[in-house]
Amino acid sequence: MGYGDAVYAFCDKRADEIKEIDNIIVYTYEQLGECGFPYYIAIRDNNLFQDVKEQLLNDGKTLIDDLAIFVGADNQESSKVNSGYCPICEKETYFYEKGDWLRDEYLCLYCHSIPRERALVHVLNQFENNWRNLIIHESSPGGASADYLKNNCKSYTDSQFFRNINLGEYYNGVRCENLESLTFDSDSIDIFITQDVFEHVMNPIEAFKEIERVLKIGGVHIFTVPIYTKLDKTVQRAKIVNNELEHILEPIYHGNPIDQNGSLVTYDYGLDITKFFSNAISTTIYLEKNRQLGLDGEFLHVLICRKN
Repeated sequence: MGYGDAVYAFCDKRADEIKEIDNIIVYTYEQLGECGFPYYIAIRDNNLFQDVKEQLLNDGKTLIDDLAIFVGADNQESSKVNSGYCPICEKETYFYEKGDWLRDEYLCLYCHSIPRERALVHVLNQFENNWRNLIIHESSPGGASADYLKNNCKSYTDSQFFRNINLGEYYNGVRCENLESLTFDSDSIDIFITQDVFEHVMNPIEAFKEIERVLKIGGVHIFTVPIYTKLDKTVQRAKIVNNELEHILEPIYHGNPIDQNGSLVTYDYGLDITKFFSNAISTTIYLEKNRQLGLDGEFLHVLICRKN
């Protein structure tokens, strides 16, 4: 944007023309209107910025505090914000760090995607660039990448696991599926997608077998899962014994959009993760860190498991 070092923020009140507030230029940045923040404020002095920010808030305007920081806009001297290209938006954007845990807090300005979502779409484009014309199923979808796939693939379907719903039936318009016992026909799906699901599966070997079964020959399971590279061997955290849950380690729960209690972490996967796959599967583990694509942070591995 050509302002050099500047303090800046985005404001949600639209302007019909360029305005001046106490000698501070507020630019109408039309592109930002798409995400609801049409003002771009560039102020070189941090103290002055805080004064203007307070005035804007007093005037009933809303700022994204995440972006109210001191940055180098074009020279990218700051590690907090950088320009780049979003694989999900398919356009130039800004990526900004909302917090220190980049895996969930390094966001695209427009679609608010997180790194693992961008990594998965990037890998999909690299390994299956005809995906828009294929049959895709995603288990437990959510976020910007799921919306992107749904909007761009006519044969995209998805499912969630509801404990009290029969498998294959629909609940509130959403199909119920259990990865360990899928109801899909064999050899019926081109691409099966899971994002951060397998760390919550009780029997991953059975789940991987089921996904292999429903994939067509040459089909792929593309997925993300945290891989702890300092672990030579995968650690099991919980198991079912006589139909009862048994914790092996202190329970950890992750957020679950369909269950307020969250999802129990059952495995911490290590470098031996491929031991869970059958010999009929060829596996590529893809890892790229590239801030120009918004790819940075923890656990960015994407696995591509192809059925031979």
